[in-house]
Amino acid sequence: MKPVSSLQKLFIFPFSLLAFALIISAQNAPPAEKEVNLNAAIKDGTIQADVTSNGKHSGKSVKLSVTNTTNRKLKVIVPAGTAYVPGEDEEQTLIQLEEDFFVLEPKSTKNHLIAAFCTEASDMCPSTGGSFKISTSSNKNLNKAIDYMKDKKIDKKSFQDVVWAITDDHSVSNIQATTPQTKEFRTYLAELTGQKDTWYTSPQRHVINEQRRIVSQTIVVHGQVQFPSDGTSVIRQEVIDKDGEVRFALPPATPRKSQKVTMDFSVRVRGWEPGEYTLRIMKDDVEIKSYPFQLS
Repeated sequence: MKPVSSLQKLFIFPFSLLAFALIISAQNAPPAEKEVNLNAAIKDGTIQADVTSNGKHSGKSVKLSVTNTTNRKLKVIVPAGTAYVPGEDEEQTLIQLEEDFFVLEPKSTKNHLIAAFCTEASDMCPSTGGSFKISTSSNKNLNKAIDYMKDKKIDKKSFQDVVWAITDDHSVSNIQATTPQTKEFRTYLAELTGQKDTWYTSPQRHVINEQRRIVSQTIVVHGQVQFPSDGTSVIRQEVIDKDGEVRFALPPATPRKSQKVTMDFSVRVRGWEPGEYTLRIMKDDVEIKSYPFQLS
């Protein structure tokens, strides 16, 4: 065998060291990230978790304080449809409408906020620091709605009113159809809950009173109306209550001639009594179209 020259040794030795270092590095590399389900990982001890309320009934309302007990990096999936059941019977159970996830480094602890929404409008808002038990939604219509929402851009501002339309029979008119997909979803919810998809939208203002109860109030009613115009007659729009009293009136106008004039309608109703109201489209003093709506 031909002996290795000193010059060759100078080249071979660094490469040998590099190969050895690569082998050692590969042996000591941390395991690949592992994907786990939150509830399953808690049950099998992969993670430890405290699940508490931050005092809200919607939005980022659930606080997770989680610890990775393993030597692996974890991607923790929190599925849509996860329910958060409070320790107090009078407090609301919350529901998660979208899948969420977070990453835990090996042997590490972190806090993570989950967006979840009230499923019992008549119950008390969860108290700050109150504990939750993790469960899964058993409401069939709610689960159908959650499945429908996957991969769709539904306006998050409407999430609480979406839940209450299913769980508390609130009107789908409370859902603000600000995007085409949200509008289609509202129509789907109306069919799912046996409601009529209204011509109007009635956004709600939700506040928590001193007894931690939710008080909801309609602030405004808006929508689009259509009516014929001969181009010369005066058109009036007015809102009357169930007793026929005029509660709101727009200035008279003479729209262009058309069989289908489309106009935006909006009226502030804060402070109005709950009940039935009607928007009347008047040609001179004759009603040519009516649009009923209801305040709850």
